[in-house]
Amino acid sequence: MGNVYFRMKTEFIQQAEQLISELSVIEDRHLLEILAVHSGLKNVMRIHMSNKEEYRILETFCINNSFHLAHSDFRLKLSWTNEIGDRFYEDVPWEDTSADEFIAYFTKNDLESLARSISVEREGTHKEAGLLYGYPRCCCENYESISNGEEWVDVLSKNSQGTFFSPWSNKLAYLVHGFTLFPDYFPCGYSCASTIELSKKYFRLGESYNLGSFVKNQFNLMSRTYFVAQDSIISFEGAKVVNDMLHLSTQNRGVYGKDFTEGFLRDYFTISLPKENECCFWKWGDSTYRVFVFSDAEDLKH
Repeated sequence: MGNVYFRMKTEFIQQAEQLISELSVIEDRHLLEILAVHSGLKNVMRIHMSNKEEYRILETFCINNSFHLAHSDFRLKLSWTNEIGDRFYEDVPWEDTSADEFIAYFTKNDLESLARSISVEREGTHKEAGLLYGYPRCCCENYESISNGEEWVDVLSKNSQGTFFSPWSNKLAYLVHGFTLFPDYFPCGYSCASTIELSKKYFRLGESYNLGSFVKNQFNLMSRTYFVAQDSIISFEGAKVVNDMLHLSTQNRGVYGKDFTEGFLRDYFTISLPKENECCFWKWGDSTYRVFVFSDAEDLKH
């Protein structure tokens, strides 16, 4: 019986990976969210559709796996894009043929949530929509400022006091490396207990589907030190804290935007850490970087 169940999970993963390869808007990082619907951890999933052809691909996937599928009664037209590439849309009538994009929703067996998802984006609030998709209440309430145009990197930085944070709530890993364990939402801050718990659930979900290496790799990308400036986000691995000094290697870094380390001659450098619960900043040239150390390691506690 165990071998049959394992084979079923393996076959579903293969189908999900094939689906991801055929749809233009979702990526490998969405695999865990699809598995969450399959396992019952997530009630309903929202997927952006580029056109009707992609919807037919999703429809075949849902039929093959006994999922229930629906789509929005409106289309989406791109309204604006911010500096870090987030895209924001306005709703237009379904009859508006100048817009091809729309939203699809699917569920394993929660027909009530599926029906609600069709109307919540037009009739409900951001909070109501987020709760429907299983996001933490505190994060749904905090999303209002982001939806009004404030960049989420700035919002999360302002809501996160200190230097050391849990890696389980690190949204910066999505921007630099393309992955986070938790789904596509914005935590209210890097100390969000609900996001930490949700990430751990998705990690255990991946392990239960024999994707241990996949989720461990994501956790490792989230367990780094991140420097954040206006036009640059850089991650470093292998940080150490010795005598209130943060030691960082410039090898194997990840970069979003400008890479200040291109002109850095040393393989490593050190930063003096502030007092406990104070924010850490580091200046290089004309830029000031906020330093975030994401780690559960005891030797990185300050």
